[in-house]
Amino acid sequence: MRGLLAAAIGAAMFAPAVSAQTGTTGSSENTGFYAGLSGGVTLLEDSDIDSSVLGAPATGEVEFDTGFSIGGQVGYKWPSSVRTEIEYRYSRAETDSATVSVAGLTASGAVDGAVWSHAFLANAWYDFDLNNGWMPYVGGGIGGFVVDAEDSEGDFVFGGQVGGGIQYAFSKDIVFDLGYRYVLTQDPKFESETAGIGDVDAEYASHNILFGVRGHF
Repeated sequence: MRGLLAAAIGAAMFAPAVSAQTGTTGSSENTGFYAGLSGGVTLLEDSDIDSSVLGAPATGEVEFDTGFSIGGQVGYKWPSSVRTEIEYRYSRAETDSATVSVAGLTASGAVDGAVWSHAFLANAWYDFDLNNGWMPYVGGGIGGFVVDAEDSEGDFVFGGQVGGGIQYAFSKDIVFDLGYRYVLTQDPKFESETAGIGDVDAEYASHNILFGVRGHF
């Protein structure tokens, strides 16, 4: 009887230690609904353009300064480490310079303007939970973009993004995220509002470095 009692006491003393150790394992983040905010820099790739000047065909290339991107997400994290979400993102970059060729003549110079987009995306991400708070991830999404520029009418196009990054779970309900996104869309067509300049067919692609935070509710 005394041996059985001693074993029971030993087991009772050992159980909290086992429980505490077990509590350090498992998923770093809770499952369920979450909402997040993110922002950072956007680097628009040089855009080839096709247009017309006074009826003559015109081709060229536009370069951009470093811009910014901000957005928000609402989604759900599944027990399988997959996150699905809906995202809205606004991105904007100022134009830097342009080279345009018309009727065999080429001109280059600084351009004062800007290009921006409103993106509405459905994303899916896979988290590689290292069970210590750190969670690398990869994924992407597809959706619609309204791409616009100064002195023009915007255009709605389809596009998507791919990317990944590293996350840190500050707690099971709060996660910080540093990520990269490559965005590519169909070529937008800008309806010119400048006399003598025809509609402009362009390209839209960007590299984005974003910092974000999300919380479960």
